[in-house]
Amino acid sequence: MNIKEAISKFLDEFVALEPCYGERGGNSVCLYTRDGGSFEVERKMLSLLKNIAVSYNASLALMRKNYGQYLDCGQNVPLPFSPYLVLVPIKMRQPECENDGATGYVNLNDVIEITTAEVPADQDLISCHINLKGGHSIPSLFSEKNTKKRLKTGRLALDRFLALQNSGKESDLLPAVLEGIYNQDNGNRLLGELISFVLKTGSRE
Repeated sequence: MNIKEAISKFLDEFVALEPCYGERGGNSVCLYTRDGGSFEVERKMLSLLKNIAVSYNASLALMRKNYGQYLDCGQNVPLPFSPYLVLVPIKMRQPECENDGATGYVNLNDVIEITTAEVPADQDLISCHINLKGGHSIPSLFSEKNTKKRLKTGRLALDRFLALQNSGKESDLLPAVLEGIYNQDNGNRLLGELISFVLKTGSRE
């Protein structure tokens, strides 16, 4: 299953995204769903997150910037895409290479409990497990205390997301989103002119 098929079919069902090494040894993501299923997509985590953001008409870079500033965290920023999909970053593996990435994500709304890990000595980097809906148990290399702290930060991000929605201020993010698209545009003149017009119009209101 490719990344677009996975997102279109299971977007509302994701409970966790875990970095893994695929069948061919490359970086992949294992996606866990609320019905107890799981499958892999041969993409890096960043690529998958960008595709999820596109599905919500959001900019991953701007989300990380805005929520990072609000929560005072430069890295490992929770991603509230909707009231039902709040992805909380958790260190889930010890990568074989430095650039492979160790961080996965759990959906805040699907967390049932955190349990202390009971694992063999060769897996002692795993401190606890995050038990999720669908019967999934995801490893965390953070301590149980720090894992719970990450989930608490995720709840603060969700509160912020809901507050912006309820106050109507989510529309204030539109100029920033359009500006981000404009700056990242790859020479599409018509799209650039349209976005530039919207930005100028918005600035005169």
